[in-house]
Amino acid sequence: MPRLEAAANAADANTYSLLIAALLERGQPMTLEEAAERFAEAGIASAGRALASLKRCRPARAPIYRDGSRYALDPHDRETDLWGFRLGLRPPKAAPLTLVRPDPPPVPSPNTPLTVADLDEAWRYGVPTTWSAQRTAVCVLDAYGRAMPPDDVVAFAGRAASGARSRPTRPDTGAVGRRCMPGRMGPGSSIRLTTPCRRRGGRFMSASP
Repeated sequence: MPRLEAAANAADANTYSLLIAALLERGQPMTLEEAAERFAEAGIASAGRALASLKRCRPARAPIYRDGSRYALDPHDRETDLWGFRLGLRPPKAAPLTLVRPDPPPVPSPNTPLTVADLDEAWRYGVPTTWSAQRTAVCVLDAYGRAMPPDDVVAFAGRAASGARSRPTRPDTGAVGRRCMPGRMGPGSSIRLTTPCRRRGGRFMSASP
């Protein structure tokens, strides 16, 4: 049941809205004098001060209408129901929505081979300029999982070279060989990774430059 005392603590409580609350509580028309007496019972203001405030608040505004000396609520006015909610006299008609976020996919371990999709995502703004040719080459070769001519490695890196932070880089096969032992040339002068180096591909992607 609506209670005027509860409405008096609402953020939207004022003389006019509390008259609406009093009418909701009473369930029938009231005179301003009756409403003022109810205000006094609820501890809102003395009857005299409440009556003066009620007269000043232009009480005959929708959803309240005047019938002689009495004031009543229009049950067909949507504002009546809205004021009931704003004054805390009724719960919301719909439960609040709850945002459910899916769990993020598991982070692959450093030993998981890279994929071309991994590189496309990581390099969507270009290959960072702080990356060495060796690091770029190891990641490309690890993603493809096969020997590649140096020019093909450069071409793949060049696809991501449109961002401001990127640059196409030619792999330094000598440096790669010294650091990872992959600088053994396959047929057709292709670069390939040995197994120990391939396991480092994921770490090369995630490590700081």
